[in-house]
Amino acid sequence: MTPLDRLKAAIDILKKNMEGLTNQLIGKRIRYDSPNYVSDILGGSKPISKLFLKKMKVEYSINTEWILTGKGEMFVQDTSHDSQVMETPALYGKRQGQVSWVGVPIFDVPVVAIFNHKSLPIGYVTIPRFQDCVFGIQASGDDMLPDISNGDYILCKETSINEIINGGSYLIVTHQGNEIVRTVRVHKTNSEYISLIPANQSKPSARLARSVIHRIYKIKGVIKSY
Repeated sequence: MTPLDRLKAAIDILKKNMEGLTNQLIGKRIRYDSPNYVSDILGGSKPISKLFLKKMKVEYSINTEWILTGKGEMFVQDTSHDSQVMETPALYGKRQGQVSWVGVPIFDVPVVAIFNHKSLPIGYVTIPRFQDCVFGIQASGDDMLPDISNGDYILCKETSINEIINGGSYLIVTHQGNEIVRTVRVHKTNSEYISLIPANQSKPSARLARSVIHRIYKIKGVIKSY
């Protein structure tokens, strides 16, 4: 069995033992905004991340080691020692929906270094309105002046290309590892593209194919560097 096969088996057992449980409810319980997040993982279109597995362990007692390697039991007996689940880029809390939040982790490295777990946070932002943000990262360049200056920190909430708010500010990471901060709009004539609009009016707008987008984050806040 592959890790995906084992994950499907564990979730099937959860559904048999918890009446009315759906992929959408599982995703909502472990704090993913996209209603299709769990279904996308089970369908193979999203990878099984370590963060996802740790959330599943805290909330549903699914044994991460068993999912990854097949060793041990499918379910762990007690996850009380995991009252804080820590993994770049986010921290999550106790079971039964009791979240022990320590703040949004802030990094001074490229986003790809966060994905690869090669950096630790330099600090945390503990403002409650940003609890759904997965990380803060330093912006570079002047494309989003005056809203976002070079060196400012942007607080990012993970979302999907199908959930973008027209005219919102986003951090986009492409499959090639490029990081783009722009105002995003639905392309007027081609649904396979989005329009990228800089706040700095001296910079040109551009379009980007949806197919090259690896991850996309809604920018919920800006911490000014001055």
